[in-house]
Amino acid sequence: MPGPPPQPPAALHLTRLAKVTPDQPVWLPGTGLRALHLTRVHVGEAGGAVLCLEGELLIDFADGAFLHLRSGEACSLGLAHRLLPARRHCTALHIGGEARYPTVHSAQ
Repeated sequence: MPGPPPQPPAALHLTRLAKVTPDQPVWLPGTGLRALHLTRVHVGEAGGAVLCLEGELLIDFADGAFLHLRSGEACSLGLAHRLLPARRHCTALHIGGEARYPTVHSAQ
């Protein structure tokens, strides 16, 4: 006699999960995804992408270029970079790539 059918996975509210541990990545099991609620500057290596989930995110690239993302906007991270909240805080989803999280730097 077969057992009960498998249950679908529970939905995850990424912004709520990230806000529980500000400035520390929340790794999503079985994926290369990290949700991050930013209140300070974070440094990352080239690779992967970032999606702004809530608020506004500034990305300062190593070559001097910068990008301002609003909620729902994303970009690839082809260069070493710094992620900064445009205002007091923001929540982002980091996809793949390497990051030196949880290195925290003072916003200057």
